[in-house]
Amino acid sequence: MKKINIINKLVLLFAFLPVFMACENDEEKMYVAPTDQVKAAVLSLEGADQIVVTEATYTWASTVLKWTPVDFGQDVLVQYALELSNGEKSITEILGNGVFSKALVGDELSNWVIKNFDGLIDDEPQNVALSLRIVASPALENPTVTNPVGVVYSNTINISVVPLYIAPEFPDDVYMIGEGVSGGGWDWAVNGFALTPVHSSPGHFWCIRYLEAGKGFKWNTKPEWGGDFWNLGTNLGFTEDGGNAVVSESGMYMIYIDWGAKTISVETAKASGMGPAFNDDWTAGNHPFTVVGKTMQITTLSAGELRMCATSNISSVDWWKMEFVPINGIIEYRGIGPDQERVSIGAGKVITLDFNAGTATIQ
Repeated sequence: MKKINIINKLVLLFAFLPVFMACENDEEKMYVAPTDQVKAAVLSLEGADQIVVTEATYTWASTVLKWTPVDFGQDVLVQYALELSNGEKSITEILGNGVFSKALVGDELSNWVIKNFDGLIDDEPQNVALSLRIVASPALENPTVTNPVGVVYSNTINISVVPLYIAPEFPDDVYMIGEGVSGGGWDWAVNGFALTPVHSSPGHFWCIRYLEAGKGFKWNTKPEWGGDFWNLGTNLGFTEDGGNAVVSESGMYMIYIDWGAKTISVETAKASGMGPAFNDDWTAGNHPFTVVGKTMQITTLSAGELRMCATSNISSVDWWKMEFVPINGIIEYRGIGPDQERVSIGAGKVITLDFNAGTATIQ
């Protein structure tokens, strides 16, 4: 009888165990309120609502936004964002988790309205009317939140902004060095070289080079040590190793620097022929060079003037702003200069470019 009673007790225990576990799991979950029951933030403004940014107020807070916490019915971490709209276009700037104020500084306001709301037309600042509101949602750091709601909006506040544009300071030159550049090394006098500036695009520089996998390279604004860097902030297509930039695969690369965006892109090189020597086609990319070993080659399609250019994934400039031509066996780059010397060529000619050596052959 004792043995039967023990078995019965065990059966009852296992029968109720899932119930206990389910209750425990339910207690761990956080069921936030439906959207229509959430207490939204109340937004208020302390300071001016008509803002004219000047040099004196460029780095000052002209006004401060404040808002009350959003109540989702549970003690959850809330992410707040600021939505700005001119009635036709809206942008959203993430502010962070559990924050309840935002100082509107002159430079930030200027950048927002110039970049997104036509705040600068023909170099003339425009008076831009904006509506502002706070956007709130449970933060991703709440893994136990269930039935997540959509975003919850605060009331709207209207302001106007006349921005101030201050041209950023860019280096005149950028240099590159490293053993990762095929045939290169770390002696600035021997191995350093200047990137080509992009025409009428201050702060933009480029070059095409064959890079060796796993070997370092870096940049500087002068051809010497001191102030050298391996990144500006946003790195595309490369990683860091021992304080140097490296690529994972050897190959022909476009190195493009956008100083204003603090971005360096190391991407698969793209160069193309265009113009009269390519059936008078003026569309960049229609007649691409192909990589042959550590060089790039193309064959002309027709007789006439030879034009060539490079392109980058992070640049949308016109083709001629990254133009180059072979003159007397040397790759000559337009850079920020005027139209280059014209080069005539016949049909069926093979052009081979060695970007590392800076040489060009036509056969």
